[in-house]
Amino acid sequence: MRLNKTEIYAGEKLLFKDLHFEIEAGKHIALLGNNGIGKTTILNTLIAQDEEIGLLEQQLKQSDVSELTVIEYIMQGRPELYQLKINLDTDMNAMSDYLEQDGYTFESEIITMMHKFNLSESDAERKVVTLSGGEQTKISLIRLMLSGKTKFIFDEPTNHIDDETKDWLVNWMKHNDFTILYASHDRAFINQTADYILELTRDGLRKFHMTYEQYKSQIDLEEKTNAARVEKEQKEKKRMKQMIQEMREWHHEMNHKASVRDFGEQKKLAKMAKRMKARESRLNHEMANFEGKVEKAVRTEYDIEASEINNKYVLQCIDVSHAFDEPLFNHVTFSLERGEIVQIKGKNGSGKSTLLKLITGEIPIQHGEIRMPPTLEIGYFSQKLDNLISSHTVLEEITALEIDVTQARTILAAFRFDASRMDDLVQNLSMGEQCRLSFVKLYFSKAHLLVLDEPTNYFDIEMQDIIGNLLKQYKGTVLFVSHDAYFSEMIKTRTLTLHDKHVVDSKTTIDETINAEELTKQLKHIDNLENK
Repeated sequence: MRLNKTEIYAGEKLLFKDLHFEIEAGKHIALLGNNGIGKTTILNTLIAQDEEIGLLEQQLKQSDVSELTVIEYIMQGRPELYQLKINLDTDMNAMSDYLEQDGYTFESEIITMMHKFNLSESDAERKVVTLSGGEQTKISLIRLMLSGKTKFIFDEPTNHIDDETKDWLVNWMKHNDFTILYASHDRAFINQTADYILELTRDGLRKFHMTYEQYKSQIDLEEKTNAARVEKEQKEKKRMKQMIQEMREWHHEMNHKASVRDFGEQKKLAKMAKRMKARESRLNHEMANFEGKVEKAVRTEYDIEASEINNKYVLQCIDVSHAFDEPLFNHVTFSLERGEIVQIKGKNGSGKSTLLKLITGEIPIQHGEIRMPPTLEIGYFSQKLDNLISSHTVLEEITALEIDVTQARTILAAFRFDASRMDDLVQNLSMGEQCRLSFVKLYFSKAHLLVLDEPTNYFDIEMQDIIGNLLKQYKGTVLFVSHDAYFSEMIKTRTLTLHDKHVVDSKTTIDETINAEELTKQLKHIDNLENK
């Protein structure tokens, strides 16, 4: 897989000049970089240069799959075979061609692969639009794996998929010889699957033959070394500037004292001025070649405002059940106390996002009751980013909430939207940038309850840490769905797991194995006390 020497643009903006790299056959490479740096643009450029590369997109365009069943969508990965299948009912010759090209065998392979991804044969006839985000990622992977191509690009492959599917994908990658370049912010996945890392920054590409943890240690060391170099060079720069100033002051004083009629003094002074000018030029040249990079400090702590609410429970789900064609979950009952950060876990298709939609009122309750204080304000972060208006600029999205422009600019800058980005249209932002902007809107919502559906899917690793710290400081209550184990462990205080159509609450289950021998001793001790 090769990116030919090329200029990379985002719209009319030049991102990189003469960028190029080559990936050895059979290698699995992680492409890392901050949101908006140009990762997706580079991946799309690679695909445009090589038709033999298959792409796993960040998410399916619903308009492209609105009428397709799962098996039809997967078969589109083999266009010629899919066209024959469409013609089976109208073209008698299509049947023989379909048989000759092993069409039915291919359909069997699809079902076999679906079983490996924990999807049933009946799921093959479901409409793609009825699948959860995780299930859509699964069928996209199946389509790619059965496409016959040997070079793949994955754009955030672990977004939306559950732990079981992620484990399967990791194992599959460890045992295949396909050439794979992927962009991911999943630390554990990178550690387990990458042969090496390509880091993309404004300065270009760098290669690291190491795990993510080793890479992170290397970057931390470089930042620490750079900070020490900057500090040393700043002191040296200050000393040099002072020296230049002293030379100028001395020359000014000597020039003032020297007699204009004394040709010898004037000649001597001119010679000294020439030497002084040369020395000043050398000092300026040295300062210009200092290697330390002075970077603006990234703010990592923010204060999200939450309106006061006095109720102990901000939310109570009582005997809630929901079904589509079949029951999704039954008799779900739990309460959220003020100040909790609660994760909802479960396999793809278990109903996590549906439960959030019931809570936010996006879909009606079929059975049971959801109670919340009448004054409760909910801030909802969804996978669809419904709270953004595509025709707005970045600044308009925030000032529409009647926020002071100066304050809005300050907060946006903290989330990497500097002054040059204020007039960028939402529709032209990368998915990661749109997610950041959507999250910033929550900052201003003053909500009592934040409901977050996969909040970290499109955040780079640095931004994930910032968001995690921000949520830990949040004064309200948080209910979130995430498949990112690192992020979830960082912030959660409690877990609700959807399993076998019911909810399992970590607050009411025993996490540790019971020591039967110790328990027996304690019971005997109680009996002895009662018999005395």
